[in-house]
Amino acid sequence: MLKSDNVLTSVDFDHAENVVVFLHGYGSCWEFFPESHKSYFAKELKNTVICAPNAPFVCDAGRGFQWFKLRDMSYQEIRRGLDTVATMLSDYIEDLSNTYECDSINVVGFSQGAMLSFETLYHSDKVKKIVAYAGMFVPAPNKPIAAKSAKVLIVHSMDDQSVPYINANLAKDNLEAAGIPSQIVTCDGIGHSISVDGLEAGARFITGNF
Repeated sequence: MLKSDNVLTSVDFDHAENVVVFLHGYGSCWEFFPESHKSYFAKELKNTVICAPNAPFVCDAGRGFQWFKLRDMSYQEIRRGLDTVATMLSDYIEDLSNTYECDSINVVGFSQGAMLSFETLYHSDKVKKIVAYAGMFVPAPNKPIAAKSAKVLIVHSMDDQSVPYINANLAKDNLEAAGIPSQIVTCDGIGHSISVDGLEAGARFITGNF
């Protein structure tokens, strides 16, 4: 089970126009989201609940948490991991939707969290927008897309050595083949991380001002 108690907004809502879920990377945790990351989204989105659950498993690397084991970057390894945790995240999104009476869930993920943000397309029609930072989309064979009205923004740096930039183009191709519109924002010189420009683009994308 994913806990729903890491709510980063300072005001509690009985009803929210939007819910934004941050999914951290491998070996990280919700506390590692800098205040600046949250504030870029909070200042742009009104009447919005921002949540950041910890991944359900202690990281094999010895610190933080992981969404799934990541012994290598093969399709089989990632697909197996996504299948392990996807139902937990789907239940979490459903709980948030019910708690805040909101049918507009937006998912923002970094690295392994971005891989999982793509996966939500298969599991919840509540997902409306996804911002994937430095991630990979690993399509599921024979699974229908549940979030048919979703849109995706891919943000990736050309010099990313951990998840090479080619994965941004592959994600766009696979998403559009599945009928999901997507756009790419290309960064450079930041490696496997998120730039200020990337944060601003993500926040504008969710507000519809991109």
